Amino acid sequence: MAKVCSVREMRIVEENAKWLGVSEELMMENAGAAVARAVEELAAPPARVAVLAGVGGKAGDGLVAARHLALKGYRVDVLFVESARRIAHPAARMNYSIVSRMLSIRVRERYGRWINSLSEYDVLVDAMLGTGFRPPLSEPYLTVIVRANSIDAVRVAIDVPSGVEPDTGSVEPTAFKADVTVTMHCPKPGLYREPGRSYAGRVVVADIGVPPEAEKLVGPGDVKYRLPPPDPRGHKGVNGRVLVVGGSREYHGAPWLTAIAALEAGADLVYLAAPKTVLRDAYSPEIIPMEIPGERLQPAIVERLAKTASGVDVVVIGPGMGREPETLEAFTRLLRVLEEMRARLVLDADALYALSASPRPIQTEAVLTPHLGEASRLLGSRIPDTLEDRVKAAREAAARYNAVVLLKGWVDVVASPHGKYRLNVTGTPQMTVGGTGDVLAGVLAALWCRVRDPYIAACLAAYVTGAAGRLAEEKYARVTALRVAGEVPRVLRGEA
Repeated sequence: MAKVCSVREMRIVEENAKWLGVSEELMMENAGAAVARAVEELAAPPARVAVLAGVGGKAGDGLVAARHLALKGYRVDVLFVESARRIAHPAARMNYSIVSRMLSIRVRERYGRWINSLSEYDVLVDAMLGTGFRPPLSEPYLTVIVRANSIDAVRVAIDVPSGVEPDTGSVEPTAFKADVTVTMHCPKPGLYREPGRSYAGRVVVADIGVPPEAEKLVGPGDVKYRLPPPDPRGHKGVNGRVLVVGGSREYHGAPWLTAIAALEAGADLVYLAAPKTVLRDAYSPEIIPMEIPGERLQPAIVERLAKTASGVDVVVIGPGMGREPETLEAFTRLLRVLEEMRARLVLDADALYALSASPRPIQTEAVLTPHLGEASRLLGSRIPDTLEDRVKAAREAAARYNAVVLLKGWVDVVASPHGKYRLNVTGTPQMTVGGTGDVLAGVLAALWCRVRDPYIAACLAAYVTGAAGRLAEEKYARVTALRVAGEVPRVLRGEA
């Protein structure tokens, strides 16, 4: 069976393809041309073809197919189930404008005017209900589909037969019974699951011009379709609670940047556990302070930190933490306790140094965020700075530490313990400025609160932080970590 992609995954890929410069109009043109080729294999001109059209994007594919078939000598009618004025999809409207001016194609609207003439056609093309359909099938499409299925004609469905739920294959009460289904880019799961499979006929996968980078690179489609919308009935804390553990006598700003970034990325409540000097110098009324006695993280505070961690969604450890022996001992103890609690962890900066001193698989969900030098230390060998070697290193570290690894750099590599990986190319050379890694850790923690999957959260965080850096570069003469954090909400709103 060919690789399948869900409706959401397909929407992500299409959005990312547009980001890469492949227009919606071009993808629709390629889709419609593929449908026309499928019809040509089943019937020769001057066969009579009826394109049964809805009012969504799938109708646009059908309109393109109608144009191509008319040019090849087929006698083509486009039969809209509803009024064509209801077409809202921009690319579909454009193609309707073209077809409605073609003298070789007859366009008819409202099914009551043409349904009794369906028996006149040799081929019926289903361009009615697309991947947004959810059962049950309702009028007027139910009547049209029942009639179409009763006709002795070749039936071709576009993407998924109308009436089939594209992800599950469920059908209620019926669906367009296709001889061939031309599905776009990759098959939808419902085409291989009963009862949908019985309605799909032979499945043909059409190349619509989506470059492989639309799947391999993290893009705006991931942000648009992976992040759940805010709950209108939500309460304080529903969008995430984050605990940041870090800071020391030498480093005051790092944990504060992480905490601020978590807030900017949508976390409702952010706790900062740090020495008193850090909390004083990096005070913010939006951050809930938790004082660590002394000048750095110590073993005596582990129990109290664990208690606070039990009330949050994600714990970030490492920014500005320091590398004193007592700090490394405290980290080791804290990690064991948090593993027993099954806490979700983001390990950054000095936490990665501590982990590399005693390398072992992590026994809870975790994301490691090393740069190339830290990754080399985690693996115990120097990593050449080529894309191939970076991918290899990220995947090796993910497997060795049983954690998602976000390897930062000129191309970010996000790898899962199971071998999956994706790349991120957003960002700017100015993001070499200190503190941007701390911002990334905070963004990651906040997004992880919302998407629940650490691999997806890491992919999103890499893209969002890099895109925020580009916005900061456009807005200011100089990029700083705080300016990057400030642009994160714009990226999440789709403004990047």
